[in-house]
Amino acid sequence: MSTTPMPHTILLVDDDRSLQRIYGEALANAGFSVLTERDGDWALQTFASRPVDLVVLDALIPLQSGFQVLERLRGTTKGSKVPVIMISGVYRSARARSEAIDRWGCVAFLEKPLELADLVRAARAALGVDGLPVEVAGRLESRADRFAALLDHDEASQVEEDSEVKFQGGEVRSGDFAQTPFPQVLFELHQLRSTGALLLRRDKIKKIVYLRDGTPHSVKSNLLSECLGKGLVRARLITAAECEESLRRLKTTGRQQGAILIEMGCVSPNNLVVALQQQLETKLFDIFGWTEGEYQFNPKAAVPSPVTTLDMTLARILYEGVRRAYDEDRIRAALGDSLSKTVVLAEDPLDRFQEMHLETPEERFYAAIDGRRSVNDLVALTFLPPLEALRLVYALKCAQMIDLQTRRKGPPPPPEDLTPLPVQPPPPPEDLTPVPLTSAMSDESSADAAVRERLAARLAELTLAPNETVLGVARGAHIDDIRRAYTTLAKELHPDRHYVTASPQIRRFAEAIFARITAAYEALTSEAPTEKRRAKEADATKLLAAHAHFRAGEDHFARKEFEAARTSFARAVTIYPEESEFHALLGWTTFQSAGATAAAAMNALPHLEESIRQNPKFDRAYVFRGQLYLALGRAVEAEDDFTRAIQCNPSNREALQRIRSPS
Repeated sequence: MSTTPMPHTILLVDDDRSLQRIYGEALANAGFSVLTERDGDWALQTFASRPVDLVVLDALIPLQSGFQVLERLRGTTKGSKVPVIMISGVYRSARARSEAIDRWGCVAFLEKPLELADLVRAARAALGVDGLPVEVAGRLESRADRFAALLDHDEASQVEEDSEVKFQGGEVRSGDFAQTPFPQVLFELHQLRSTGALLLRRDKIKKIVYLRDGTPHSVKSNLLSECLGKGLVRARLITAAECEESLRRLKTTGRQQGAILIEMGCVSPNNLVVALQQQLETKLFDIFGWTEGEYQFNPKAAVPSPVTTLDMTLARILYEGVRRAYDEDRIRAALGDSLSKTVVLAEDPLDRFQEMHLETPEERFYAAIDGRRSVNDLVALTFLPPLEALRLVYALKCAQMIDLQTRRKGPPPPPEDLTPLPVQPPPPPEDLTPVPLTSAMSDESSADAAVRERLAARLAELTLAPNETVLGVARGAHIDDIRRAYTTLAKELHPDRHYVTASPQIRRFAEAIFARITAAYEALTSEAPTEKRRAKEADATKLLAAHAHFRAGEDHFARKEFEAARTSFARAVTIYPEESEFHALLGWTTFQSAGATAAAAMNALPHLEESIRQNPKFDRAYVFRGQLYLALGRAVEAEDDFTRAIQCNPSNREALQRIRSPS
């Protein structure tokens, strides 16, 4: 029997989703298997039920602090000797460090913002570079494959069916990867802001990438090796036996497997969401490695609205895919004769400042693009190893953040300023005040509400302010000063840099703010505004008016004045019908104001269905609709919605309670 070395498993506990993802990717790329949790209760439960070789623990997390979790770990046989790396952006004193290391035996205490290399080095030192455990994996492989086939048989069959039915006709565009590589295909579709389905074939492998406005949204595959069940078993999030038991229950009850695994205590809501997200990324980034195959794009194909989506900007997708799949020969072939061309920043700031998830050396490389250096000149600056620099240039080109032009004559660029970029301070601690479950508001919904209010206030302020005030320049300022001010604000307020995973309402406010500063710039420089930007400004006026009624509705809702709340939400919907949250609250207050009866539920359902159609990731809409289903006696559909709510937001405690106690 052959044996396969298994990676060490690290339990990473951090409530900041972005940092959790960054740290997790760094550790996974270093060869570790990573489990993630965001609060103390689930961290302890996962540690108790899973094989864990090292814990990376943030000091400030919800429900129980990192120090409280550490104290409870040390009080168990399993946790008494497990190495722990404590990280913190708040506790920076010598006393905190001493307590972590001297009292609780942490192997390291790292302060945020931390360097990823330091985290990986600390993890390797804690586990030992020569002592990786070896486990027998072969005995599980055949069972995992069988479970995987059962789990994703429907998806594989659907991909096969759709590939034969949905990709025929005159509207379909086609090509092959030998002539047009996958990043270039995505670039062209993004340039046209295309929405539709992209079918990719290589031998018997078929995948469908769904796009919205030129950005990959979700992926389906007929590869059983990319299915969720196999991924969960391989990542040691569940055992083969647990997978088998969940399938047995699925067959007998018809319930969702995610709900069953959560109820069994096998998977936390957070780990289920992480696994679903990783599954999508695995399906997508595999395609970047294809050097042959065919593609067909159908702009008329219906784009599904799954709960779990990629939630990444196209720029980040392109860079990550190129980093994973392009060796030196391939990247040089892709760039062709462009190495001597001048690298120029994109003219439109909306393109230039897309979020590519660059780290400090990459940011410095990008900052050195001044419109006079060629690709070779930039590579010679040694901010990055040559191969990494070329990958970044190609990704920037595919994302339309730069343009490569025939080199212009002129004086050589000045010596580069090598002063290190300032490190951004850590964000303030999250307000962890509990939210009553009866409000159907999760922790993250409350955080979203606070962000929404801040953006709404800023938009209202900018809408009324003179153009000079909007840009922060003096009246009669020189055009160069105006351009510098606009560039600074555009970088700071670009929707993709801060709100790519935010709710549609928050993103609309961010886009409206960006449109306002762009309008101010155009007015002060006498540049003609585009039709799209004019529409954004008009849209902002409607959004602010509707938001005023929405806030009034929330106030009535908090006081349980359901009829008054319903009236306010109805006005918000009338003014701005494109906002999912308006429809969700209108539906829920329609139900409550009519006595929460079965008849009221039937009247309210269309509003909730419209909310979910507009934003399939809005967890509260699923909770509301689930409760309507309960009022109608449709318990199975209700549980499906509570499960979807958890997949949207693992912190939705009401949905979790409903799954654990359906009655």
